[in-house]
Amino acid sequence: MRSAGLPIAAIVYPEGSPVDDLLADAVARMRTAGVRVAGFLQAHMPTTDQCCGAMLLTDIEDGTQIDISQKLGPLSSSCKLDSAALAEAASRLDRIVASRPDLLLINRFGKAEVEGRGLRSGIEQAILGGVPVLLSVRADYAVPFQVFHGGLGEILPADIEEVLRWCRTATGLAGLQAAE
Repeated sequence: MRSAGLPIAAIVYPEGSPVDDLLADAVARMRTAGVRVAGFLQAHMPTTDQCCGAMLLTDIEDGTQIDISQKLGPLSSSCKLDSAALAEAASRLDRIVASRPDLLLINRFGKAEVEGRGLRSGIEQAILGGVPVLLSVRADYAVPFQVFHGGLGEILPADIEEVLRWCRTATGLAGLQAAE
């Protein structure tokens, strides 16, 4: 049973914040409580011979990793997001949403999603299909995110108890405990 609460929530964070760790903690706690969480977590790999480290999306359910960063070299000032890899992730997300998890977690609502690309379509399909969506939004994309959700979303602080409170409400699963 799903709640009548808001169908989407975002943890708004400043650049450089450890939001990925918070999301991973939330996923672990939700899964322990029996919530079927699906979607993607993101990890940044250390810098090697390129100007920035790789950005890896990990499928929460099966562990498949997709490197969504291009190897542009240390002198590049262009965007390092690999649009082909992001399209692969979007295709995988369509299958994930179709499986109707209890909760969809998306690592970011970022520039690609603001521009109508990236994982945006999967996020929209989840909301239309009644699957609650938890994601993170860097502070400089908070206003475009609010425009996107049109009043259907909630902004959450980077606090595990508040995130889990929203998850309990959104999924209708009261067994999800805030603290361990």
